[in-house]
Amino acid sequence: MVTYFDACEILEMLSEASVKVFLDGGWGVDALIGRETR
Repeated sequence: MVTYFDACEILEMLSEASVKVFLDGGWGVDALIGRETR
């Protein structure tokens, strides 16, 4: 599973590359809240 820190690092890299990112469910949200939700 992607961890909170992994997700933040990925989001930061995409932001630095001017890539718009939308998190909508799934493992990305799970990573940000720190637990699996399903």
